[in-house]
This record gives sequence, C-alpha cells and structure tokens, in this order.
Amino acid sequence: MTRGIRRGIKIRRTLGEKTFDTFNITFMILLSIVMIYPFWYVLVIALNNGDDARYGGIYLWPREFTLDNFNYVLRYPGLWRAAYVTVMRCVIGASLGVLVNLMTAYALSKRYLRGRKIIIFYLLVPMFFGGTIVSRYIVMAQLGLINNFLVYIIPGAFGYLTAVILRSFIDGLPYELQESAMLDGAGHFRIFWQILVPLMKPSIAAFMFFGIVHHWLDVSSTVFYITDRELWTLQFVMHRVVASAEANVIISTNDLLTAEMAMRYLSQGRGGFRPPTEQVIKMAIIVVVTFPMLVIYPFFQRFFAKGTITGAIKA
Repeated sequence: MTRGIRRGIKIRRTLGEKTFDTFNITFMILLSIVMIYPFWYVLVIALNNGDDARYGGIYLWPREFTLDNFNYVLRYPGLWRAAYVTVMRCVIGASLGVLVNLMTAYALSKRYLRGRKIIIFYLLVPMFFGGTIVSRYIVMAQLGLINNFLVYIIPGAFGYLTAVILRSFIDGLPYELQESAMLDGAGHFRIFWQILVPLMKPSIAAFMFFGIVHHWLDVSSTVFYITDRELWTLQFVMHRVVASAEANVIISTNDLLTAEMAMRYLSQGRGGFRPPTEQVIKMAIIVVVTFPMLVIYPFFQRFFAKGTITGAIKA
C-alpha cells in the first residue's frame, strides 16, 4: 500500500528547474557535436576520393566513397615497424610504470620507514623544478639512451602524483589485513602481491590505461632523442606525414599498388585510376594512428571512477 502511494506521488518541478535542464541538455549536445565533429570530418575526408576532395564541400559524409587511401597507408613500410615499436613501448612502459609507482606507494605507506619525509620531499621537488630540454638531452646522452629504446621506458617510469594516489588507496584499506598476514608469517613481498595488488585492480587498470595513452600519444621523446628510423613511433610517423612531404613519399613508394588498382578500375569499366592526394593520405594516417585508442578505451572506462577517485579523495 505504501509503495503504491509513493509511486503515485509526483514531484512538481519549478519553471526554473525545467529551464535549467533544457538549457543544460541543449548545451551538452552542442558541446558534444563541437568535440566530435573534427574527428568525424577527418574520417569523412579519409574515406573520400582524393581528386574529388580537392573541390571541397565535404562536411557530413563522403561524396565518393573509397578505401584506397587506407590501402596506401597500410602498405607504407615504415608504418608497421613504427606500430611494433609503439605497441612494445606502451606495454612495457605502462606495465613498468604501474609496478614502480605501486612499489613506491607501498613503501611510502609505511610510517615507520626511515627517512620517509625526506624521501617524499626528494620525490616532490622535481614536480616543481624540472630541467630544460638541453639539460635533459645531456642527461640522456650521459646515460647512453640516445637512439635507445629504453629512452621511451626509463625516464617516465615514475610519477609522483600517481604514487601519491596509490598510496592513499593503500592507506584506505584496513591495515588489519596486513597485520593478520604478518602474524601468519607473510613478508612484505607476499603481502604486496597476494593481498594489496588484488584489492587494487581498479586503480591498477585505470593507471595502466593512463600509461598506455601517455606512451601512445608521446612524440617529443622521438623528436628529441631518436634519429634511427627503426625506433620511430606511430605518432612521429604521423607528425612527419602531416607536417612535411612524407605523404607524397607514401604515394610514390606504392607504385605497384597504383598499377594494381589501375588494372582493377579498368576491368570494372570505371575509367583510369588516379592515386590519392596528399590531403586524404594525411587524414587516413590520422585515423589509423588514433583508432586503436578508441578501441581499447571501453575496456578500461569502467575502472576510471572507482580506480582514481577512491585514492584521490585522501591524496
């Protein structure tokens, strides 16, 4: 009876509340369109015939749909080598970063750690006083990291804010779990791996994704420290294609593909085939480099709120 009465009660909303909701929904829809449309425009141009795209007027969907632009990009020899380097960098770099910050957070969570305040101060200072590009280059050269794959991994393995948030997460867990494990004879290594790590899976997943995104999007490391083409990353290849004449190189190095497509067009009675233009090649490689992040994001999205806010509240 009570439930029926409660369900029949309707809360009357004021005119101000209705106006605010209407304005808020309209504003968020417009903001979403503004944020999404640039990505949509890049995809539309990448899927359009190059000669036709020169005339402009393409805004919502391709006027002459084609996948030939992606055939050129995906057959570019340097792309797959860069993809391999980038994937290895993301996997190794993000994994090592999470491990280093987790171990640091566990150590700093122990209030009986000797010199704890000094260590925290020592780790905090570089956040406010960083080196210049020249000084960082000299350090990397002295460490032998120039034209070395490890330059992608070692310098960014530790992040103070990440360690602080993870430490706050550890502090929020019942300390009795660790005490009972110690009474049963467990050491720090076993407590860390068998008790804390399973309980911190949401935070680990969230910061793992943050690390992957950081390594995937970083281009400055390659610009400053790498000259060996074998160590180029996807972002650096995209940078060269968009900012220089590398798009024409992609077209010119695919003469065999151009001949194959020309024969296919003639057999289908579609007239002569014309290679893609520099504009559509640039758009196509932007789509190829960006697409993997859009694919893996849904798998990590559910960990964000629980994984970061839980530790950040006490940080």
